Amino acid sequence: HLSPRRKIWLTSICVGIAVALLAGSIQFMVIYHNRAERFDVIINNVHAYLTGYFHDLDQTNAGLQPLVSQPCENIDSVLTAHAAFSPNVRAFLLVKNGIAFCSSATGAMNTPFNQLIPQLDITQAVDMAILPGTPMMPKSAALAMWVRSPHGGKDGVFVSINANLTPYILYSSRQNDFSGLALSIKHTAISTFSNKLIDPQTLLSPPIRQTQIEGLPLKIYLYANSWLAENTQFALLLGVVCGLLAGLLSYYILTIKSDPRKELLLAIKNDQFYLVYQPVVKSETLQISGVEVLMRWKHPVAGEIPP
Repeated sequence: HLSPRRKIWLTSICVGIAVALLAGSIQFMVIYHNRAERFDVIINNVHAYLTGYFHDLDQTNAGLQPLVSQPCENIDSVLTAHAAFSPNVRAFLLVKNGIAFCSSATGAMNTPFNQLIPQLDITQAVDMAILPGTPMMPKSAALAMWVRSPHGGKDGVFVSINANLTPYILYSSRQNDFSGLALSIKHTAISTFSNKLIDPQTLLSPPIRQTQIEGLPLKIYLYANSWLAENTQFALLLGVVCGLLAGLLSYYILTIKSDPRKELLLAIKNDQFYLVYQPVVKSETLQISGVEVLMRWKHPVAGEIPP
């Protein structure tokens, strides 16, 4: 019941709206997918780095285990050399029968280990904790790791590790999506948000990604900013532009197709015209004196076209 011109306008507007919604939705999904991929890359890189680091540290600890049975004066230089050439290691401590007797930082000592690091359980094969500081660096947080001797008991090696998150702080400052990282053990974490130890459960936003180092109680939490308004604006802008272009293109095509000259040529080509005969009758005699030949057009869409 609409005129052809109104039909063209209505069709063009519908096509434009449909294309705008489609283009905006596709762009939205692309941004979301790229954002998720960046998070996966970050968490996988951090996980791979820490896994490799603790694997190398485990080999070093295994090489130090035989030294537990020797006096400190015989092995202190070896212990110091291992600490010097192990990245991010502050100090190694050798523990025998629950007593720390040799340190790579201070040499010989005789202190119950549970007094030095009460957070660690030396009855376990491997245990870890996050310390707010160590005696040599009291204001700098560190990871504490205990590795029990293969022979059991209360013998083993303790190592304190620098918890350096500065590279990740610098990285997060250059990323719009990525907001921070936290290394957590039990209910204590060191993070890029604060220079103090925190409980990750107290953070307002949950982590966008998390993973755990195999064989260790160390977890990695990755945090992200909320969905950026500029991402939505970009998707909407792309949808509007594509919708306008699609609407204009649809209007142009439909206008060309609705040209009467082209319609006539197409009707001739498809044999849509046919003839009808109308009798001519003389009024005096009421006799047929001839016929008038008329041409009619049967349009496939509009039906019979009137004269």
